[in-house]
Amino acid sequence: MGAELGPSVIVRRSGDELIRADGKAVGKLADFWRWACSDLANNTMRGVLAEYLVATALGAATGTRTEWDAVDIRTPQNWRIEVKSTTYLQSWAQSQTSRVSFGIAPASGWDAQTDITLADVLRSADVYVFCLLHHREKQTLDPLDLDQWAFYVLPTHVLDERCRRQKTITLSSLESLKPLKTGCRPTGSRPGLCRRLSAEPGGIKLWLIVLDQCRALRHGHLTDDPPTGFSTRSTTGLDQPSMGLLTLPTHHLSDARRTACTVES
Repeated sequence: MGAELGPSVIVRRSGDELIRADGKAVGKLADFWRWACSDLANNTMRGVLAEYLVATALGAATGTRTEWDAVDIRTPQNWRIEVKSTTYLQSWAQSQTSRVSFGIAPASGWDAQTDITLADVLRSADVYVFCLLHHREKQTLDPLDLDQWAFYVLPTHVLDERCRRQKTITLSSLESLKPLKTGCRPTGSRPGLCRRLSAEPGGIKLWLIVLDQCRALRHGHLTDDPPTGFSTRSTTGLDQPSMGLLTLPTHHLSDARRTACTVES
């Protein structure tokens, strides 16, 4: 591949860039964004928004989204994340709410940097994050309200073992695989895992760190030091991993670590 046909360098735009004709401004990029992207509940834009929310939570939203990459998100820690989203409500008229399911089919990965499609059909990510826009009142549906979302985090190894070549999975079947579920607000007597976007969904970052620690354990070099990005403090007599406003009691970490060590290779 010649350098002139290599991948383009994509820079983040501000929205103030001008749309021009004959050298004169006829509009702004933000005008196009408002026209094309305001319907956040349709399948395409909801999926892109879900990827952005997860990327933001993982500190991986500083660049731009790569279209048609083998995985949806690549974190600074080199984790490969696949993001799937679904909802009960659509933008169009519905006779009933949609059946909730997620796509999990193995696929041939394509490398955007080399324009090469891999021969192997597999699930390329290390971890799947299933994003459910669970709100059920159409008049108040707002995909920008994180209280209307729930996130389910599952190592890909579990899907490969339990679902093999399966193409889709229902919510009940997903829950039977014991994913880590996280959200934004407290529910009942259970504390919320986070209080702001910079830590939301906090459990995702925690889960990835736990998996990273378990991978290190498998290779014999797990340390007792707190994971990167977390500090230990005690508010209830227990040492707790914390990040921003996220706090998770140590026994939750132990449960997650046990589960991760069971399924992570």
